[in-house]
Amino acid sequence: MERNVGSRDATARWVLGVGLLILAAILNERPFLALSAAVIGMVLLGTAATHACPLYAALGLSTCRRTAD
Repeated sequence: MERNVGSRDATARWVLGVGLLILAAILNERPFLALSAAVIGMVLLGTAATHACPLYAALGLSTCRRTAD
């Protein structure tokens, strides 16, 4: 898949992903919320690590810097 997540976007995804995983660990009394937070956090971390977001690709979006040809 082509890269479509820029460095600032990836950094924000890392921060939010880790935050959601921490929130999931805290929400152990509410399993549905904890599982939801964990899944969303893992998706954010995955897209940050690969710099590719399937939703961005489907919508034709990109936050990467454009290179001059």
